[in-house]
Amino acid sequence: MNKKFCALLSAALVTFTANAAVTVSSTATAGSASVYTASGTTPNGIVFNFDTTGTLSGTANGFTFSNNNAFLSTKVSQIYGPTNVQGLTNAATPVGDTSNFLAIYAGGVETIQNAANAYNTLSLYWGTPDSFNAIDLLDAAGNSIYSITGADVAGLSGMTSGLVSLTSSQSFYGAKFSSSSSAFELDNIGFSNTSASAVPEPASWAMMMIGFGAMGYAMRRRSVRFGAHTAA
Repeated sequence: MNKKFCALLSAALVTFTANAAVTVSSTATAGSASVYTASGTTPNGIVFNFDTTGTLSGTANGFTFSNNNAFLSTKVSQIYGPTNVQGLTNAATPVGDTSNFLAIYAGGVETIQNAANAYNTLSLYWGTPDSFNAIDLLDAAGNSIYSITGADVAGLSGMTSGLVSLTSSQSFYGAKFSSSSSAFELDNIGFSNTSASAVPEPASWAMMMIGFGAMGYAMRRRSVRFGAHTAA
C-alpha cells in the first residue's frame, strides 16, 4: 500500500471515534414494589437488584463488578438514614425501596462490565438524581462512549425517584456509576437489548472500511498490472 492510502485509513480510524447517540427517558414513581423487586434474567438481558443478583465486587452472571467507595445499603426507617457496613448514613433511600440498594459516596465508582456480550439499553431505579451523579456507557475495552449526569435526566430532580433508561445507537458492554459528592443511590440495574437496531462500535466500522479499502486498492493494482500486460 502507498503512503496516501495508509493516510486515508488512519483518517478513517480517527473519524470513527464519535460518541454514541443515546436516548434518555425517565418515569417518576411512587415506589411501586414492581419497580425495585425485579431481578434475574429476562428474555433480552439481566437485572441486578443487589439482593438475589449482583455484588459489589467479583463476578456474577458473566459480569465483573469493581468498586471504590461504593456500598450496599438498606433502608432503616425513613427516607434519610440508610446504613451500610461502614456505618455511613448520608445517602437517601430510593422512594419505596425496602431492599438493598447501591450507594456511591463522594469520589466513589462502581463499574459493571461484560466484555463478551453487547447491549443497547441500560435501565436503573435512580433514587435522587443529582448533578454530581454520573453514568458512563462502556465499550468492550472499558472506555466511555457516552456519559450523563443527574442534571441530564428530565422529569427527575431533588428527592424524586424514578426509572431511567439509556438506549444507545451503539452497542455497549458495561457501565460506570460515579459520584463526586454524597451520594448516588440506585437499584435494579438492568442491561438488555430492546431492539436490533444498535450499530457496531466505531472501531468495527473503521475495520470494515479498512477491509473494503484494501480490497479496492488490491483490485485497482491488479487492473493496472493487467492493462500494462495487455498493452505489451
